[in-house]
Amino acid sequence: MSQISNSKYQVNEHGYYGQFGGAYIPEMLHPNIEELQQRYLEIIYEEEFQKNF
Repeated sequence: MSQISNSKYQVNEHGYYGQFGGAYIPEMLHPNIEELQQRYLEIIYEEEFQKNF
């Protein structure tokens, strides 16, 4: 399981934090957050997105 890290936290590709996991969102929002994450990952490196960001 790969991890993304910076000085404040570590999160894996499933959005779980730390060694023991756990998503810090209400369970009923989880599908929405997954969709948001997937769409973000699809556009994050596009030139137009980076220009606007």
